[in-house]
Amino acid sequence: MLLTLAISLTLATVHSGGEALMRISILVLVFCALTIAITSQSVQADGATVVEVFSAVDKGDIHLAGVDMFVARPIKGKLGMSAFALVVPGWAQVYAGPTYAPKDWLVLGVSGGVEQVANGNLGLRFATSAWAGYKKFSLLAIGEFNPDSFTGDTSGVWFDLTPRYQAAPWLTLGAKWRRGVGAGPLVELALPTKPSGTIWFSWMPGEPERLIGHGGRMLLGVQGSF
Repeated sequence: MLLTLAISLTLATVHSGGEALMRISILVLVFCALTIAITSQSVQADGATVVEVFSAVDKGDIHLAGVDMFVARPIKGKLGMSAFALVVPGWAQVYAGPTYAPKDWLVLGVSGGVEQVANGNLGLRFATSAWAGYKKFSLLAIGEFNPDSFTGDTSGVWFDLTPRYQAAPWLTLGAKWRRGVGAGPLVELALPTKPSGTIWFSWMPGEPERLIGHGGRMLLGVQGSF
């Protein structure tokens, strides 16, 4: 069901963003389908595949809706790989790269790929990530950028910082700071489904980077893990 929602939302996104996003959106869908097919046959229990549908709500109006997919797989020893694909109105991206776990509680990653905007232009996209965990606490930090970011143009810079605490098997509390959206508390509710699912929402009353408040902005998401 979640995959059906993801595909439906992706097709709607392509329509709303114009035909220029069709090629990379199809690439994202193929990437998702192939990954799920591979995952269903994988014997690597410590890998992960997550499909997510999300939207941003600003004062009651949905102004951003999208679908993304994250894949992580071990390779050998401390080395692994990860890949990420995203489609939102007027924007799409796909990137992948290696991960390295120097400690059991720390995983570092670097990735490269492509981005495409509504006018059809393609460009390079890069990302770095770090995950750290201790007992019921964890922190995930992701940063993205493009070549223009090295020239002082910060319009292509994006980041997401998410500390979490697992208060119960079905409840995770934390906070989220997502560039361009805002920062605020985070609640995640685990669903008793197979494959496992999660509903999450984050109220973001302000943007620390701009030192402004906007009151009713929220991020809402549903994800399934395979």
